[in-house]
Amino acid sequence: MIKEWIRSYKNSLFEVDSKNLTSGSKVSLLFFILIVFIIVGSGINMQVSYVDYPSKKFGYSCTAMIDKENDITKFQNRDIKKDLYGTYFPHKSWQLSDFKYDHHQQSEYDILRQYGTHELCQSMGTRYLDVANDERYRERLIEYNALQQSLSSMNASVALKEKEYGNMLLEDIANQPDNLSILSSSSDKVKQNIIDLQNKITKVTNRIQLLNDMETLNTFTTFENYLRANGTEIMRLYAEALRYYKLQYTLNIFIFLLPTWLIFYVAYRLFKRKERHILAHLSVHVANVTALYIVFYLLSLIYDIMPKVFFTRLVAFFSHYNLTIVLNLLAILVFMAIFGLFIYRIQKNRSTDLERESDAANQKIIAARITAGLCSSCGLKTESHDHHCGRCGHALLQTCPSCHTKTNIDDIYCRTCGERVEDTL
Repeated sequence: MIKEWIRSYKNSLFEVDSKNLTSGSKVSLLFFILIVFIIVGSGINMQVSYVDYPSKKFGYSCTAMIDKENDITKFQNRDIKKDLYGTYFPHKSWQLSDFKYDHHQQSEYDILRQYGTHELCQSMGTRYLDVANDERYRERLIEYNALQQSLSSMNASVALKEKEYGNMLLEDIANQPDNLSILSSSSDKVKQNIIDLQNKITKVTNRIQLLNDMETLNTFTTFENYLRANGTEIMRLYAEALRYYKLQYTLNIFIFLLPTWLIFYVAYRLFKRKERHILAHLSVHVANVTALYIVFYLLSLIYDIMPKVFFTRLVAFFSHYNLTIVLNLLAILVFMAIFGLFIYRIQKNRSTDLERESDAANQKIIAARITAGLCSSCGLKTESHDHHCGRCGHALLQTCPSCHTKTNIDDIYCRTCGERVEDTL
């Protein structure tokens, strides 16, 4: 059964008009199939370009702001037990840098475009710009940047002073006279400088933390209130858009693939009927390639629609026992079975046509042999009174069930009475 299927499938791929293709023709055919794969793939890419990914409607900046607010809320409501297990929330609070953007590099239009096209996200982007353009915020930001530079400089000075202080301690231990020291100051003075710098660092750090307190800005309060009031609804709509995106994506692909498959399948049938065997052969290969894409994207859609929890647990089970290779083998076998069955159904019609053409050719040969007085089986010359062929033993006569006279074994109607010979039915 399997061998017969493989033989039939092979013949349908590499035979034209019941004749095997030459090696050069097979190579040309493989190049043709590769080109068809590329062209159909390009057509799919063009088709899906008309489907907007949800991030265009719900911009990255829009969803990122909601995610950050959720992380901040989680941190503020954190449980000490969770912290013991290493739970990490990167955003403890909103900071000045979260609303900073370079006005020379980006326009307000560019900022709003990052928030997507949805009305709720656009409103969020507008409130974000209100904060970024707030005069009090910009004054804070200027002072904040200056203090950050000063803090960096003071930390570097402390590091140098501490190194210098360590060298002075070595001289003190060695009782080095002051007039012979290569250092410009005493250890007590350097120590005092370090203390003074550390005090300044503490004051600057406190000032930076105070500047980072966004809650004192009215525009930020408006932004945060809007975020809390609409964030859940925005994420719900975003999740819903993600669910329908895959369906729309696949439907757009099928809008291209299904008519393509139908056109070339009809072309194949038409060329076969007109005995344009080469064109029919090429058409059926285009239909096959299109069918492969259809099956692939159909399976992809089914996978996305089905609950992924089952697959997650299945993968976790096999991973736990280090048997992930089994999943790979199963996937290969499933794809082989589905693709093979789909292609076989397409090729079966072509094989049936070849068998019909072969039967018609045999009937012509048999009719020609009977007309010439030859054995219909092997072609040996026979006489009218012979009952069997002397070479192959093929029966040459049969009895008419109506008039009981002898007539040719291949006759459909009796030559004496004209009645149908039932044995030939």
